[in-house]
Amino acid sequence: MENHLSTLALAVGLMIAPPAHRAGGFGPPVVVTGLDAGEPGIDVASDGTIYVNAPPGLHVSGSPSLVFRSDDGGATWVLTPPGARADLPGGGDSDLSVDPVTGTVYMTDLWLGSATVSRSTDRGETWAANPLQGVVVQDRQWVATAGGGNVYHATHQIPAGLVVSKSTAPTDGLVYSQSTVAATPADQTGCVCPPGTLIAEPGTAPLGSGDRVGLIYFTSTGGRLGVVPSPVRAVQQLGSQLDRAGDPRWFRHVGLPVGGGRR
Repeated sequence: MENHLSTLALAVGLMIAPPAHRAGGFGPPVVVTGLDAGEPGIDVASDGTIYVNAPPGLHVSGSPSLVFRSDDGGATWVLTPPGARADLPGGGDSDLSVDPVTGTVYMTDLWLGSATVSRSTDRGETWAANPLQGVVVQDRQWVATAGGGNVYHATHQIPAGLVVSKSTAPTDGLVYSQSTVAATPADQTGCVCPPGTLIAEPGTAPLGSGDRVGLIYFTSTGGRLGVVPSPVRAVQQLGSQLDRAGDPRWFRHVGLPVGGGRR
């Protein structure tokens, strides 16, 4: 959850300018905005469009997180309109994910009671939005898409633990009807900690049933565990020792290095 925050101009100083990108390095810093926001995230679409999202902090009225877009490799930025998100709660923590084929942008915007989830099919110009993601009393959520209308949402639900939900077309990114507890407080050895980040990639089974999804989380001893759903063969490719963790579709693998992470 964002407390309060430095400006986005300070938080995302180094962006890849087109000449530097071609050379495999970083160009000079580019100021995205002078607006007061922080904890930015960055996503790059398959067509090269770059998105930066940043929460402005929670307010009593609608406080949607900001979404900026660059069409020229990070040289210039525009603030996209909030559209249907304008009067909905948010601004606590935010995250984006972009469909690798269609370019559809999926967003989650925390407001403690739940999160406002939304979807844009026109690069952030307009949005469809739902103020209730489905899991209530949550903290530090993340979103990831495997493509094909399959979208995953992870959150720290109090007191259940770390919950991963799935959304499918035609309500992809708006209705998360399937949820499972990926890690309980016991799995975290007593640590009441939010997850680190969420990734997803498509599998070969129909309807997204073989998607591979990864989640990072902390334990009270400082270690981190990666959680990956079945099929087992996808987990075995990681070369880690496995053991079941709660839901039979989920497996735990231990041994990720201890280190800092965004919370």
